[in-house]
Amino acid sequence: MGETLDRLRPEHREVVIEVYFLGRSCADLAGELGIPASSARSRLYHGIRALRGILDENRWLAS
Repeated sequence: MGETLDRLRPEHREVVIEVYFLGRSCADLAGELGIPASSARSRLYHGIRALRGILDENRWLAS
């Protein structure tokens, strides 16, 4: 999974890791990063979409 995450844009990767793997909330992370919570949610959304695309491209998603 590490190489898959490496293909994400850095700002998307950071939010995906913090929220999904470390259990942080978007609001907490946004405060730490100094960005609006809506920006953190947007980065998460786009990061997850990109991950799905990468996994689908490599046929790692179940049909």
